[in-house]
Amino acid sequence: MLRTLLDSLPDAAWLIDRGRRILAANEEYRRTERLAGGRVTADGDKASRDGYAQDVLDAWDACYERAFAGESFTEELAFAAADGLHSAQVTFAPLGDGDGAQRLVVVTSRDTTQRTRAQAALADSEQLFRSITAASHDAIFVQAPGGRILAWNDAATRLYGIDEQTALSSPEGLGAMMHGLRDEGGRPVAVDDLPSRRTLATGEPCHDAVLSFEGDGAERWVSVSTSPLVREGESLPYAVVVTAADVTERHRHEETVRRLAAARDVGESVAHLGTFTIDFVSGATTRSPEVFRLFDLDPAEDPPADAAAADIRRAIETRVHPDDRERVLRTCDEYFAGGQTGPVDFRVVHRDGTVRDIAARLSYEHGPGGPRSKVAGYFQDVTERLEQQRELERATQIWSAAEQAGIGSTI
Repeated sequence: MLRTLLDSLPDAAWLIDRGRRILAANEEYRRTERLAGGRVTADGDKASRDGYAQDVLDAWDACYERAFAGESFTEELAFAAADGLHSAQVTFAPLGDGDGAQRLVVVTSRDTTQRTRAQAALADSEQLFRSITAASHDAIFVQAPGGRILAWNDAATRLYGIDEQTALSSPEGLGAMMHGLRDEGGRPVAVDDLPSRRTLATGEPCHDAVLSFEGDGAERWVSVSTSPLVREGESLPYAVVVTAADVTERHRHEETVRRLAAARDVGESVAHLGTFTIDFVSGATTRSPEVFRLFDLDPAEDPPADAAAADIRRAIETRVHPDDRERVLRTCDEYFAGGQTGPVDFRVVHRDGTVRDIAARLSYEHGPGGPRSKVAGYFQDVTERLEQQRELERATQIWSAAEQAGIGSTI
């Protein structure tokens, strides 16, 4: 009956006497011995001590002594397996005779190696996460569905002005503690539309979403990215890792650059002047919007502002007046080859047949490839100015002719 009982147990189980003889054992016990590659114990044999270090044997002996002393208990012990020592949760249950002496002990053992390894891996992972977040200059926090914050680093405290205890104790999470949330376009952002909430709702990560909020009496800008944490077999995350970088200074700088560029575009439009640069090493170019207008180029059809110099040259060639084209191209070739050249004046023909006079000025700049690896310059529409000069010249000629005919003295 005892053997039947042992065989019914899912864990390894055996009956042992004071002489450490195995009197009965179930199939799981035998299977464990076979997998370990050692001697398979028969009923009546002493328990195998193969593959055990002395400290492990001492731990088992100490547990047996406690059990034979009448104590029932559970202990974490090591046992031999094919891939080395495994950990097990071992229960000792003494069996006594009528006078109270403990003659036998029933032992059951459950392999907890995977659980122990998983717990150790989890502890290592948590320690690594804490180390990374502590060293990070960016805010990092973990958020659960519903908004509750599960982890919060020091950088998050500095960025949001919310200490860790307050963040972790808020039932509604960060969104409820922030004010004046807006997107990059200045539109208000609802709490449920925050990147962390969207990731929790959809399982999709978010990258570099730029938001602003009111912090420390001033507007702060952050770039937010999210990464979902999803358990195997599930579709939606159980939490989301959020990183937020303070981009306030960058945003202010970009806003200043945008304002200056807008002011430049207005000034160039008034002056009918467009600027450009060409890097001879990389082939990269820049052109202000006025260049497109001067040459009647359509940004949607012609090469974009960052197109290679050769593409831009082909586009401009189509606008240069046929009578000026050869001279202009020859001058450009000389200049781009590194030779000095003076101003370049030519005419362009727009799509509607209008002819405009263009003055071009270029100068070398020191670029990554050396002192003459980059050229900067401008094109300016001088049609009105030249027309005024021609009108003045015609007036002067008429006046001179009148004076020669004696009309000027009479006047």
